[in-house]
Amino acid sequence: MFDLLAHEYGWSLEYIRSKTMRQIGHLVSTISKRKNSEFKFHASIHGIELNTPNDEIENDVKLNEETEKLIAKRKQETLDRIKSRSKRG
Repeated sequence: MFDLLAHEYGWSLEYIRSKTMRQIGHLVSTISKRKNSEFKFHASIHGIELNTPNDEIENDVKLNEETEKLIAKRKQETLDRIKSRSKRG
C-alpha cells in the first residue's frame, strides 16, 4: 500500500504513516476503481471489452457453527471496545 500511495500521490512514507488505516483503505479503494476504469477505457480503444469484477466476493467457505459463534463474539467484543473508546475521547 505504501508504494501504491507514494506512486499515485507522490507522498512520503512519513506522510502515509500519518494516515489512519480507514483513510488508507478508502484511498486504495478509490485508486483501484479509477485504475479499473482507465484499463477498461484503454482496452475499449483496441476493441477489447473488460468485465468489471464484482465488488462483493462470494464466500464459498462453509464454517461450522462453533466457528461462526466465535467470529460473532469477537466482532461484538471489537464493536464494544470501539464504543467504549469513543465514549472516553
